[in-house]
Amino acid sequence: MTHPYGRRTSPRVGVTMPAQVHLAHGEYSGTVTNLSVGGVFVQCEAEVNPPCAVMINIAISDGEKPRFLEVLGTVVHTRQGGFGIKFDTLPPATLNRLLRVVTRTFTLEPF
Repeated sequence: MTHPYGRRTSPRVGVTMPAQVHLAHGEYSGTVTNLSVGGVFVQCEAEVNPPCAVMINIAISDGEKPRFLEVLGTVVHTRQGGFGIKFDTLPPATLNRLLRVVTRTFTLEPF
């Protein structure tokens, strides 16, 4: 049976969210272009060699006051202009906040 989200375990949505990426060799500004509760793709000029640890601060707004959400993860793939990050285990409050953002964005996207 084919998984409904392909190889991913959760749906992802297209977004445009500012982010700060913290790697062992520096700090970079980027833009999250897709988001799920399992990870993100970030457009960023940082050079990375997967797998590598990363901390990302994502500026999100889910109906509450916009703020940065700090998430730890691992860079799992790169492509020109950016890289994919798989999130580490998320604390319940972070997971709930991401679920609200993904669900809200998913229901607002036209079919």
